[in-house]
Parts: sequence; C-alpha cells; structure tokens
Amino acid sequence: MLIYDDRVTLKPKGLLTRVTKGSTGDKDVDLRAINAVQLKKPGLSKGFIQLTISGESAKRGGTYHAAQDENALLLGNSRQYAEAEKAKEVILRLKARALSPQSAGPPPAPDLVGMLEKLADLHSRGILTDEEFTSKKAEVLARL
Repeated sequence: MLIYDDRVTLKPKGLLTRVTKGSTGDKDVDLRAINAVQLKKPGLSKGFIQLTISGESAKRGGTYHAAQDENALLLGNSRQYAEAEKAKEVILRLKARALSPQSAGPPPAPDLVGMLEKLADLHSRGILTDEEFTSKKAEVLARL
C-alpha cells in the first residue's frame, strides 16, 4: 500500500491474492472517497486492512470476504499488521485534512487597488457623493 496526499494505491501481492482475486493489479483510491478503514489482526487466519469506498459495496464477513475484496489487503504477520495500523492512522489524518475547509488555503486577498479604482470611477461618474466616496475610500485604506 502506498499513501499519497490525495490517494491510496493498493498493491496486492502474494499467491493467495492471485488465487482469490485474480491478477487485478494496483488500484488507486481517492482519499475523499474512503469512508472507513477496517483492520483485523492476524491470528489463526490472515488479518486484513480493508477500505470502505463511497459508491462501492463493501464485502463483509471477515478474512474470507476481505481476500476477495479489491479494496482489501491481507496481512500475514504482526509486522504487517503494525504497518497497517500506521497506514490507517495516516489515511484518516490525510482524509480529515483533505475534507477540512482550511485545506483549500486562505481566501484570496481582496484587490484593494482595484476597489479604490472602482470607487474613484463611481465617484467621477456621479454615482457616489463626495461623502460616500471619502467614507468608502477610508474603509479600503484602513485594510492596507
């Protein structure tokens, strides 16, 4: 599994994966489309990390169904499980950041010079009185 700022790439490996899923290859998933990340620790059977994706039906029912799900990767040992736990944390943190309003960046700064030019134009055309122009000009200059 590879995790980027905007997506997760699932890279299935192993003989069991080829037998149960076929050779599906890598799958890119947009972070915003991930609804949940489920983990199962390996024990008597394999564990798995499974992504629940918007608009796709998730296969439920444990390791057997995860082995057939293109949105899941099987985990064979505790080292892989520890890596999957870290991956889940990173995915959820990046998803939260991608969906937060602040991620869009700060709002663009107003074009104060353009505002002054528009005010001057409105004043010269007689649409704004001297008092209105002076008042609005002072408001714009106070923002500098």
